[in-house]
Amino acid sequence: MTRLFRILCGVTAIAALLGATGCGSQNATDGAIAPLLNPLGPSPASDGRTTLPATSMTITVTDGWTGAAVPGATVTAGGSEVLTDANGTFVLTAAPVKCLPLDIVATGFLSRRVCAKPSVTLWPIADEAEEAATRAAAFPHFDRLLDQADYARVYGVVLQPDILQYPGVEATWVEAAAEIKEATGGKLAIQFLPSLKWDEGYLVSAASEPGLCSLTWSKWTISVAGFCWMPTATYFVSNAAIDPHAIARRDVALRVLLDAYSLRPHSLPGLMNETRPATELSEFERKTLHMMSLRWGTEVRWPDFDKLP
Repeated sequence: MTRLFRILCGVTAIAALLGATGCGSQNATDGAIAPLLNPLGPSPASDGRTTLPATSMTITVTDGWTGAAVPGATVTAGGSEVLTDANGTFVLTAAPVKCLPLDIVATGFLSRRVCAKPSVTLWPIADEAEEAATRAAAFPHFDRLLDQADYARVYGVVLQPDILQYPGVEATWVEAAAEIKEATGGKLAIQFLPSLKWDEGYLVSAASEPGLCSLTWSKWTISVAGFCWMPTATYFVSNAAIDPHAIARRDVALRVLLDAYSLRPHSLPGLMNETRPATELSEFERKTLHMMSLRWGTEVRWPDFDKLP
């Protein structure tokens, strides 16, 4: 038996004192992970208590972007390994636990680690270039998934008076926020406020000295992105300084809001390309936003590993 399997058996033996089932064979048939049985556990006849029976769960693995089944994915759980069938499913049989970790590997997807549950989605990746861009765009800080959906609901954006004087500006920014909300399945709802709450959030104003933007910490310069981030006197408040000629541009509004809350610059073609940004979201960017929204609410580390209890 593997070292991990011996450890699991030991843990299950302790659990058996409370009436749980234990460890036995770690061999699995195709489409099913063998039950964990503990021959050392007390029987109902010896102590009068009823042991918890092993339970079965049918788990389906799908592409998180297309919804298609993922056949042939390798799933490891409790020291056993199984492949998903043609429908992307497998049967897991194990003693009841709070979280049984699954490690799932499939060609064309990020590796996934998650607690066992009936439906598991995988994050599709086309090639190495897309993998690197995903890491840069969605996991920019210490390989943690960028998750500011809750932050956006509380700490919003203030459009300063110097840009609201331009015709159509407010409508453009509201439309940009609506597009982001749609792309994230309603998860990222950015609100516009008359003033910031608790000195935290984002300001949007016209750049009075555009040349100074190239000296800030952001990768982007105002000539490339149409805006840059400028510090303010309040630590938790950042100011998006907009090129005066780009204030009413929808692509600039999208870029500012995405950079603030969800998607960072990357190397692939698209709205958030770090050197030559396009005017529309690319298919890659829409897919990335969608997959991020599926993970929000859970702490996720690169490549696609949930923080398990």
